[in-house]
Amino acid sequence: MTSNKQYKKCHLSREEQQPLTIGEILSVRRRIYSQESCLHAGVQKNCDGRIVRAHTIQRNGGLSKIALNGHVISLKLEEPPRSPTPEVTPILLGIKKASIFTGFFSYHDTSIFSPIENFDFQKNQEHTFLLAYRAFCKEYYLKQANLKEIALYRQRDRGKDLFIQVSHQFQVDGYEEGVRASLREFKYYKDLYDKAFRRNDYSEVNYYIVSTSVTPDFLCSGAFLLEVIPKLSLSK
Repeated sequence: MTSNKQYKKCHLSREEQQPLTIGEILSVRRRIYSQESCLHAGVQKNCDGRIVRAHTIQRNGGLSKIALNGHVISLKLEEPPRSPTPEVTPILLGIKKASIFTGFFSYHDTSIFSPIENFDFQKNQEHTFLLAYRAFCKEYYLKQANLKEIALYRQRDRGKDLFIQVSHQFQVDGYEEGVRASLREFKYYKDLYDKAFRRNDYSEVNYYIVSTSVTPDFLCSGAFLLEVIPKLSLSK
């Protein structure tokens, strides 16, 4: 997973280079994690207009229910120099900015998720599919951003001696291999989601719903792929 560049074009005199500043790192990360793309279900039409900040939790449903004066508390990763070490801190956000990602054109975000945005949630396969689909698209979007961020990681050995550079690049190689493998798996399941949506066939959707009599204090939305470890059969 190395760059395949000649040493002189990649790491010659790298130990003499200035290390990346925190400002440079944060600037690149902000740009990567706010890039716009459309993760619609593969239908090549109406991909114009503007990318919207899509909510993974409905603004007029869940977020407005737990908001106080139009604001909710969200969690943000703070990095130096704002904190001595990276840490998660609570911040106050307006519900228009909470739980969003730039992953759909306006037309697609509206048309795809209209059943759960404009109507009360129903305990059926379509509504549960759409909730899962949007959460999965958010995670797929983040995986794509993870891959783009690797180029930044490879620059974080600037100013270090050669031994540390080799060790650092080796670690990044392993990370990149894992991200690419994960992205391939996410792409496989994204295609299945897209196919189900295009066919309007949610017959393979399985769901489990827990209902409460009170409004919860917090809400979250996410998706992950299960890792299954095969059971080994030991021969005598």
